[in-house]
Order: sequence, then C-alpha cells, then structure tokens
Amino acid sequence: MNNIYLVSSGLNIDGGVFSIDVRLEQTINTAKSIREHAVNPKIILLDGGNHSLTFEQREKLRTVYDDIFDYCYHPIIQFVHGQNLGVM
Repeated sequence: MNNIYLVSSGLNIDGGVFSIDVRLEQTINTAKSIREHAVNPKIILLDGGNHSLTFEQREKLRTVYDDIFDYCYHPIIQFVHGQNLGVM
C-alpha cells in the first residue's frame, strides 16, 4: 500500500524572499525527506507559480517526485498572483 503525499509549491514566482534556485532545492529536499521517513510514499508536486516549470526544473523534480501537476494557468492561481498582497 502506498501513502500519498501532496506537496504544494510556487517555484517560479516574481519576487519573494528566496530565489527560484533556493525554492527548487527546498522542494527537492522536501521529497527526499518524505522518502527517508515514510513507507512506500507516492509523492505528487502541485505547483502554482506565476510561470510554468522549465524543462530543466521538471527534470530535476522528476528524480524525486512521482508526478507533477502544474497549476500556473488555473484561473484562481492567476487571480491570486495578480493581487497586490504586500505586507502591511
């Protein structure tokens, strides 16, 4: 029996505290940690960045994720990215 893990992310965003490369490495390390601590994990990445994952990013992520869903074109994701959600 597999345990399913859904990992949400927003790798390719405009701005943020961390660079895209750091977010990518963190996302890879998340899957590695799950694989280290879980029995028979099925790990699926749900990405909702401003922009689609690049081919190179997807190739790196596929080494640790079983599947990747790219939601960057979902209307709600696009709406949220279009908001001015700055810190007050």
